[in-house]
Amino acid sequence: MAYDRVGVQSTATARRRRGAMPGVYAAISLTFAHPWWWLAAVAAVAPVWIARAGRRRGRATRPWVTAARCVAVALVVAALARPMLRGVGASARPWLVLRDVSASTRRQGASRPMLPEGIGSETLSFAGGLAEPGRPVDVAATNLAPALRLAAARAAAGRIGGVVIQTDGQFTDTDWPAAAELLRQRDVPVLIVPLTRPPADARIVDLSVRRSERGAIVHVTVSANAPQQRTLTVRRAGDGAKELLRRTLQLLPGDPATFELADRPPAGAVSVYSASLDPADAFAENDRAETVIAPQRRRLAMVAAPGAALAIDRPRGVDVRRVAPADAATTVDGWMQYAGVVVVDPTGKLLTPAQRRSLADYVRSGGGLLLIGTGRRDTPGELDDPLNRVAALVANPFQRRPLAVTVVLDASGSMAQRAGATARFDQAAQAVTALEKHLTDVDTLTVIVFSDQPRTVYDSGDGPADFAELADALQQVAPAGPTHVWPALQLAARPGGAQRQRLILAVSDLETEPFAVATAAQRLVEVGASLAVVAVTDGSGRTDRYSLAALSRTVDAPLVATDDLVGLAEVFGTFIRQHRGPGVRRGRFRVAIDDSSAGGAPAELSAYVLCAPTADNVEVLGRIESDPVLAIRRVGLGRSASVAAVVGSDGIDGRAAGQLAGRVMAWMVGPPGDPRISGQIARRGGEVVVQLDAFEAHSPVNGLSLTASLAGADRDGPLHRAPLQQIAPGRYEVVLPAGDGAGWVSVADESGGVLWRSAVSRTGGREFDAIGVNWAALGRLERLVGGRIVADTSAATISRAAPRAGGAAVWPWLLGAAMALVLASWVAGRRGGVGRRGAI
Repeated sequence: MAYDRVGVQSTATARRRRGAMPGVYAAISLTFAHPWWWLAAVAAVAPVWIARAGRRRGRATRPWVTAARCVAVALVVAALARPMLRGVGASARPWLVLRDVSASTRRQGASRPMLPEGIGSETLSFAGGLAEPGRPVDVAATNLAPALRLAAARAAAGRIGGVVIQTDGQFTDTDWPAAAELLRQRDVPVLIVPLTRPPADARIVDLSVRRSERGAIVHVTVSANAPQQRTLTVRRAGDGAKELLRRTLQLLPGDPATFELADRPPAGAVSVYSASLDPADAFAENDRAETVIAPQRRRLAMVAAPGAALAIDRPRGVDVRRVAPADAATTVDGWMQYAGVVVVDPTGKLLTPAQRRSLADYVRSGGGLLLIGTGRRDTPGELDDPLNRVAALVANPFQRRPLAVTVVLDASGSMAQRAGATARFDQAAQAVTALEKHLTDVDTLTVIVFSDQPRTVYDSGDGPADFAELADALQQVAPAGPTHVWPALQLAARPGGAQRQRLILAVSDLETEPFAVATAAQRLVEVGASLAVVAVTDGSGRTDRYSLAALSRTVDAPLVATDDLVGLAEVFGTFIRQHRGPGVRRGRFRVAIDDSSAGGAPAELSAYVLCAPTADNVEVLGRIESDPVLAIRRVGLGRSASVAAVVGSDGIDGRAAGQLAGRVMAWMVGPPGDPRISGQIARRGGEVVVQLDAFEAHSPVNGLSLTASLAGADRDGPLHRAPLQQIAPGRYEVVLPAGDGAGWVSVADESGGVLWRSAVSRTGGREFDAIGVNWAALGRLERLVGGRIVADTSAATISRAAPRAGGAAVWPWLLGAAMALVLASWVAGRRGGVGRRGAI
């Protein structure tokens, strides 16, 4: 680790290391806080002039008395220069310099505070994280808390003499006050150096759109931190794109400009509004903002596999549009033109990854989803697919069919041969560790290697496999010796594990020692174990003369013959999927509806996917025996429904699936909203202010119990909820925390029905909400850490702000010596009287 070394060492300076961090020198040196007082040193000759004047008047002074008075004057001048002895006590410890390098300090954070000579220092940069100077760090945030906690820890260990924080105070984390209190308890001096020279910046403060009788009202607010001329442009993209405003503005600091624009966007499509400032300045990130407005006409999108579409009774007032999978949206804004989306996907492979991610974000932002079929379901790892995470039901044959997998791996000398750059055994070991994505927490795994004798190198017991431990165990195996596979198969087929389906995966050279095939087959049948074989051949393609191949034919086990083991991981995955069995159950099944008041004839399905609820808040409405096939849940601001029916072109009846979907369609789409309510959203720093007006026949509607919910752009972020407070007749307001990206706010009544919904604009992020010094935050930081806001870190500043850290004060001793000399000279003059004629 490299550190900055600060201080010029003189020949009289001794380097010391007491309590210093490695690489930081603590030196003994003498410095002066006010060196200009040395100009008054000429006053030291004043006693000589006074003595000569006295001699002319007949009163002589002894030479040593005059010299003592000269020295006393010099000592007083030296004391006024405030000398400090550094390198002793607290001043022997280096200082920790914390430099803010976040994006808001752009073009003003290149220079570091210079500490006086003799004070060692270590400089660290902080922004979204903490790093050494020159190391990469996320500059899109200003998180002060980690830096303060590090300083507190080093102060508690006695490793630093003080802290310098160089920042603009635009902190984006919320836990820094607690860290500041912790640093205050460590009783070290803290100096705060504001970054006071930001470049000129103009920014889009807020962009919001609300519906009105005239169509849409667009609000734009622009501000600047210095006088400048910028051009503001407001546009509407999408169908019927239009430029609403282009104006050159003369912006002044502290005087924001606000515009209100009327527009008539298409009623049946989502409209995207953007505002931008040109030309770009040093902070282009806050020169643009974007927001969307949902269509007034409610439409439903149906995305179905070829031949898998079905007729569903649509809710009243909602149109249905069929969308080809290739034409489906890949962004949240694209899905937002629909009040709900129906996806008919028998295989889980209908949509692309981008379509699935955007559709999941659409649901969290307030959209509705009805999934007929399931999302991805080939492996357990695909349960975390974005669409599965918002569905009500997820295909899950894995948990209900646990496996006990045993891998029998050839470790004979032939497996040491290389296939390309990798040994065969290493290829097989990599395939074994790749089983992680195919096994669940209820599956077990055992790995047996063999040559002349079998050996169990890993056994997960009755719990899930630890693949890191497995990889370490396989690295210890050195292939050598003959190929005796039968003892290894005997060990793998030992009795036990009846609660799980047993699968033995054998990887071996076919040229094994011969064994009794009939005995081996009987042993596998007795323990109920299935076998799958991957055989490394000699390239001839003939396998009939080998015992292992004969065993696979006898027990009807799959055998894959290959010249090398490239792609073995996929072969293993195929074996496991085949052994678990299909995730689809076929036959004639009657669906039991939990809500008997729904009426209608019971639905019958010809095929359904074995599923499980995805979350605790899933409400199962229909079952086949104990298997859920119809369920609903709320996700973020949206609603999701699942029908686990298989609808396709292979003869599976889609009428029952449509009947089940019709039961939840109206719930999934949601109510159309309350025409009495209108509202607007405005950004205010890191917050969103939501204001609603409730009027009926021009009279205010008072006493409503409303709750606002905000879902941000972060799909894993929290859902913020807060009740609205009535602040005036018919007017309600709430303030919610806002993230950097776009989001959606919905307002619901006591029953949970959504009355109003609107988008939150996408801006440059909290880091660019304000450019310049946040004096309020710095003042609070100063109080919490018990420090001082200073303009520099000179010796005088450190002496005033942190006397102990500045070094040992020498001036009291100098004043004491001066007073002693003056007193001694006075006593000597009183006792000695007039000196000889030769005296001064």
